[in-house]
Amino acid sequence: VADIHYLIPKYKLQIHAEHFQKVTHNLLGIKGSKMKDIKIVRSHSQAIGQCSKVIFDNKLKVIICADTAGSAKFIAEKKDKSESAIASELAAKIYNLEILKSGVEDESGNVTRFFIMGKDSKHPELKDKKYITSCIFKLKSIPAALYKALGCFATNGVNLCKLESFAVKNTFDQVNFYIDIEGHIEDPSLQKALEELGFHTQKLDILGVYEADKFRFNN
Repeated sequence: VADIHYLIPKYKLQIHAEHFQKVTHNLLGIKGSKMKDIKIVRSHSQAIGQCSKVIFDNKLKVIICADTAGSAKFIAEKKDKSESAIASELAAKIYNLEILKSGVEDESGNVTRFFIMGKDSKHPELKDKKYITSCIFKLKSIPAALYKALGCFATNGVNLCKLESFAVKNTFDQVNFYIDIEGHIEDPSLQKALEELGFHTQKLDILGVYEADKFRFNN
């Protein structure tokens, strides 16, 4: 979710752990409703984006809501057969809704990554395990800055498993980068890479060092 890039540094939170959760989306309606009745679908923007095929195929009008469970609660209270919600099976049980279609996500292997976070900075002791170090950095405004920044990891044999750019304050003249790095911050090679990265950045924030979730190695 893109907002996470802004929220983590804003509230000065540290990542303590990660968790990958398989997400199954369902199209819910009130009791007695059928697919032919549905004209509107409500849900969180992420769920809507992950279920575009069922929405397009059924020509549904989309209404973006704050969350999936709240969407289910809304249609349960409104009791309108033409309205549906994309939410979980648990939400259907809680709000006594009908599951009109199950597994409506576009990708069958739909997985969401969650962070366990806190305000205190605590790094796990370096052991014979797999770790992730997460950072946000802002480059200096010079030619080939990103090329040089990424070269710090290449020359030190450090692998990046995620790289995302995002605009600062809704402008295009300032861009920050979020990166996930394979390795512990106490690894000499990673320390050297981050030291070199500092020469090419205006700002570098370490967001956390944590054990890599086992999901990474099972897929």
